[in-house]
Amino acid sequence: MSNAVATDGRGFSTDMREWLLDLVASKRVAGSGPKPGHLHVSNIAEGGHAGRAMTFVVGLDDGRWPGAGSQDPLMLDHEREGVSPRLQTARERNKQTRERFARLLSRLRGHVTLSYSARDLVNDRVAFPSPALVAAYRIASGDHAADQSAVLRAIGSPTSLAPDDAAHGLDEREWWLSRLTGDAAVEDAPGAVMARFEHLSGGAAAARARATPEFTAYDGAIPTGDPRLDPCAPDGPVVSASSLERLGACPRRYFLKNVLRVEPPYDVEVDTSQWLDASEFGSLLHELFRQFMAELLKRGEKPDSAAHARLLQDQLDALIERYRREVPPPSESVFRSRCTDLRRAARIFLIEEEDHCRTSTPYCLEASIGMAREAEGSALDSPQPATIALPSGATVRARGRIDRIDYVGTGDGVTYQIWDYKTGSTYRFRDSDPFHQGRVVQHALYVAMAQTLLKKKIGSGALVSQFGYFFPSASGGGERKTYALSDLAGGLDTVENLCGIITRGAFCPTNAKEDCTYCEYRAVCGDVAVVTSNAGEMLLDPDNESLEPLRRLRGVNANEDGEEEE
Repeated sequence: MSNAVATDGRGFSTDMREWLLDLVASKRVAGSGPKPGHLHVSNIAEGGHAGRAMTFVVGLDDGRWPGAGSQDPLMLDHEREGVSPRLQTARERNKQTRERFARLLSRLRGHVTLSYSARDLVNDRVAFPSPALVAAYRIASGDHAADQSAVLRAIGSPTSLAPDDAAHGLDEREWWLSRLTGDAAVEDAPGAVMARFEHLSGGAAAARARATPEFTAYDGAIPTGDPRLDPCAPDGPVVSASSLERLGACPRRYFLKNVLRVEPPYDVEVDTSQWLDASEFGSLLHELFRQFMAELLKRGEKPDSAAHARLLQDQLDALIERYRREVPPPSESVFRSRCTDLRRAARIFLIEEEDHCRTSTPYCLEASIGMAREAEGSALDSPQPATIALPSGATVRARGRIDRIDYVGTGDGVTYQIWDYKTGSTYRFRDSDPFHQGRVVQHALYVAMAQTLLKKKIGSGALVSQFGYFFPSASGGGERKTYALSDLAGGLDTVENLCGIITRGAFCPTNAKEDCTYCEYRAVCGDVAVVTSNAGEMLLDPDNESLEPLRRLRGVNANEDGEEEE
């Protein structure tokens, strides 16, 4: 909204924007005046006109009333006085506040109760009565020399949710608080509380169970398993790379997300320092890369930084405008900064793809397996999940969307490469263990899925020779992390162990604190250090047989003494 100034013909001007903002701020919604049988609430400046027989004035602690009287840091009091005697100073504001309070008290009739909060719950400290309350006590008591100590002695014990006499409690909760905090001892107080409140009793039982090395239902155990959860059953759930990697990082997290389907509260907080979060940023780039490569496939061309820079830029600009309409940026500077990140990623992508495609040719883009096809679709799209044979002979059904499949070589020597775009950093993929103890299985799963569908589509001789992650963003620097089939030899064993966790109903928390850093369910677990330490003890206990698949993934061996073997 632009600023507009209106005049009334006599030289007085009004800033329309300020007038409208003030109009909104001064309006009340669903307000009402005092009514019989209702509690009427007002502020000190406007209160005291209802003529009530009983009036309560609250908030008269020394930190709140009449306020600190701090000076305006932009223009101190002596500077204001030097500019104009009409400018209000902090002393004058404080004086007016006290005068409004005095006028309020003079308007009141009947019985008046002045009160203050004896404890600051935010800062967890004791609070004291304000000078206004002390002055009122001096007048009411006739002791004009009374100080704050005298007021505190006269007030006595603060009134709280735990009344001095249990009979004065307004409800059962206050009765219990009074009895448990009073002077009279309560025989077996914890037992009495647990017997009355079943939810507390259940929570205490859970806490005791979680403090032991035994893997119980309170730790995530489903003792008999659940056939409906078994991914190896013919009609069992379809697995995906993201769900299995969530399971590999923390089985409890998988249990909450995929089994109980508990959704964390939606975070409505807006980050004013960023436009597009990591997920939105990645989605835009994935869409850009698909559009660009799809256009080149139609033309029968390979990426060329000189010939195709304008095409890529135009496609990026169109996507930026669309995302800008859908997700308005918090500010123009933040928007421009994010656009710089996007354009840098696009340049890295084009330069790296120009070099990469000298020895390979894109075959299909966004191959959707067990999912709805993306845009124009690809040659490997399948509405049905891919069936994957595990080392034990069991099978699982898997779904996913493969960003890209290329082919290299000619004639009978053609092999296929799978590529997945990653718009974050390479941190997760620096581990010497390609599966990161079950936390990374996308490469192994996608190779098995693509191999199955390529054999159906092209023939039994179709071979996937390599899987690669491509990091085109600034944080990834255009790096490519590749895996030959020999590197992924144990991939399906890892997948089978992950499926074994589900089959056995062994949803134990992770034993590594690093897995909890970005977990949306941290509030469920509480103290991460305690939970992960307890999980480590449960893995070392040989009596917890259902945890064997997770032990194999984590490389933990337990002996009869419950100690880790070297």
